[in-house]
Amino acid sequence: MRIAIIHYHMYPGGVTRIIEDQITALHSFDKDYALSVHAGDVRSDEHIKGLHASVHVEKTFQYLPERITNKQISSSFQKIKFQLEKIAGENEILHLHNVNLGKNPLLTLAAYQLAKRGIKIINHCHDFAEDRPGNYAFLKRIIQDNFTEDLTGVLYPQFLNYHYIVLTAHAFERLTAYEINPVRISLLPNPVSFAIETSGRISRDTVTDKLNLEPIGKICLYPVRAIRRKNIGEFILLSVLFRNRASWLITQPPRNPVEIPEYLRWKKFCRLNGVPVVFEAGEMIDIHDLMPASDFCVTTSIMEGFGLAFLEPWLAGIPVIGRNIEFCTTDLKRNGIQFPLLYDRFIVTFNGEKTDFSDLEQKHQQRIIKDVLLRPDKGKEIIACNPFLCGFLNPVGQDLIRNNQQVIRERYSLERYGQQLHGIYKKLSGTT
Repeated sequence: MRIAIIHYHMYPGGVTRIIEDQITALHSFDKDYALSVHAGDVRSDEHIKGLHASVHVEKTFQYLPERITNKQISSSFQKIKFQLEKIAGENEILHLHNVNLGKNPLLTLAAYQLAKRGIKIINHCHDFAEDRPGNYAFLKRIIQDNFTEDLTGVLYPQFLNYHYIVLTAHAFERLTAYEINPVRISLLPNPVSFAIETSGRISRDTVTDKLNLEPIGKICLYPVRAIRRKNIGEFILLSVLFRNRASWLITQPPRNPVEIPEYLRWKKFCRLNGVPVVFEAGEMIDIHDLMPASDFCVTTSIMEGFGLAFLEPWLAGIPVIGRNIEFCTTDLKRNGIQFPLLYDRFIVTFNGEKTDFSDLEQKHQQRIIKDVLLRPDKGKEIIACNPFLCGFLNPVGQDLIRNNQQVIRERYSLERYGQQLHGIYKKLSGTT
């Protein structure tokens, strides 16, 4: 079977990681698969070496500039549609990742028009534009206002040859609310890489020395690209509340230029106020060495499509602590994963009113963090409002860790993922 996998880019991490897993899983299941990847940009060849797929750069698939003119819209659309038609002519199925996210509305429209002609398409929904007002407005401006197409019809077509893959039961229910027939939706959780189980090539002492950490105390790692929805300010607040008990590390900077200014303001704030968070630790030490050297994996994210960060660390024996995202963890808990150290809200007092810290703008978050640095009673007040903080860095029992590891190996393996994805392709191609 010939499958074309299409995405805006092939940068390390994120959706690219799932594409790599998709290729590995399919090739392991059936070596007769002919797989090709078509991406708007391939930033580095290092992370795609050894993949059992050809990789092609299709610059027209890159993120579409929001300031694009009407003349450029028409020209770009014709190029995208021509390229997509060419790929469709060489493959049985087009497997598009996050095509509805609003990063390139012209690619969204072109995929819809090809599906309308009978081309078999899979829309792999990692995230939803409806959760990002700017993205949704961009889709509306290009597709509805410029091309006078019904936006909902383009985003969620009812064609039998158009299939959806979602990551969670919450997302499944979301699509059925758009009146999409459930038989055209497949629930396919992301697989988990087991490489972390056999990693840890360098010692904890080496990690401590290389990152200039305090030799005594725990290591709290946030394995993330530091974009806005990862709620970096909350991680920094935790680091201040527990600054005498642990070192706090963030692995990667943002790549999106839109995200960089806020990130740089956080770095400057920490530098000027003596907050010893280690930024870009993953640029200095590989994540597969950082993870086993840590005591906790922290997540303060407020929005995820699936939430691999809730799973992967357990395989290295590292407990996951931090902010709960219910529509991600509900499925995981149902399958047997236990999370004893997650919280639903982080309450602070701002301007005399209690509010969730994640709801505040960056400048207001910084004001609260600065107050904690200057006034010890402020930190005590925050801990009193959030009882979970009293046991936040408590150890997690080995039995619980082993239970989570076993569930992950059984339910989120690459082998299981390949079998499920193969079944989806067979169903869509009409061979089952």
